Amino acid sequence: YLPDRLERTLARFDQNPSLEVLISSFLSLKGSRSTKCINREAFLDKSALQRALVSQTIFIAGSAITARHVSLLAIGGYDSDITRMQDLDLLLRFARRGGAQLSEDIDWKKYNSENSISRRRDGYVAAYANLIDKHPYIADRYPDVPPFMIARQIIADTLKGRLQQAFSGYLANRSSNALGYSLPQLLRGYVIGRRWRRDCYDEFRAKYGPRAV
Repeated sequence: YLPDRLERTLARFDQNPSLEVLISSFLSLKGSRSTKCINREAFLDKSALQRALVSQTIFIAGSAITARHVSLLAIGGYDSDITRMQDLDLLLRFARRGGAQLSEDIDWKKYNSENSISRRRDGYVAAYANLIDKHPYIADRYPDVPPFMIARQIIADTLKGRLQQAFSGYLANRSSNALGYSLPQLLRGYVIGRRWRRDCYDEFRAKYGPRAV
């Protein structure tokens, strides 16, 4: 955490008694490279928060999330059945309850180790299948998003020569009851889902302004 993180976070909740969830911004460090992961300063209602999470157009990570204790208990806290994408799962459950405040303030640093779960290429599709199994309404309300998320992972692995990971990802998709997309469905989802995600980003930019740099 950066200096004054706790004080500034508590001040946010003190100033707004109805605030349940705060998502801050952070500095992501990978070796000698650093990237500013800055969210727009905005309050997202439950519908906008869900769309932002489903489209993955906001920056989230465990230490960026601060929630009132009573609100966290109300949604059941972190799900021990989820071994990856826990933060996304948690916020999706919050989005069914209410909105969240995004903060453009960078108040912590995220150090990415080579063996961290979030950096592993293997297991992404299986983890995403587990997430969709926990939140089946995503496939119902946003039918092109799951195949887009899977297809872009498979395409990225293929383009970088990780053919074994790409094939494993496809097989994990096919064997999942929550997914099970064919190649034509993945390709269609990639095209339409990518367009929908870009439209979401443009909509948020128009409504809340550009991200700080």
